[in-house]
Amino acid sequence: MLHITYLSSDSHLLYDQGLWNVLQLCNYFIESRWGVLGDGGFYFNPAHHIQQEEDRINGFTPHKRGTENNYTLSPEQKAFNNHLSKLRVVVEDTISCMKKFVAYTATIQ
Repeated sequence: MLHITYLSSDSHLLYDQGLWNVLQLCNYFIESRWGVLGDGGFYFNPAHHIQQEEDRINGFTPHKRGTENNYTLSPEQKAFNNHLSKLRVVVEDTISCMKKFVAYTATIQ
């Protein structure tokens, strides 16, 4: 199930991680049972934000290929990435629909 917790206004000045940090969106997810999806460069739980274990956000990013895993992923990691990408498509499609709706309502007004 997709649950939209927060929708910010469009900003061409910041990227996703920048908006996450500036708007302090982590506060919406601390002690939440909901999880957050992010791309490979996203950091949900930087060390300086974690005061206690309850502050940890349930965030999911794809497994990366790198020197630590000899540039290969296990079958389980590949399956996780595949599942995560399918979920992200739903999120991206939802955001696209919302942007179109905003554009249509702005045009009508």
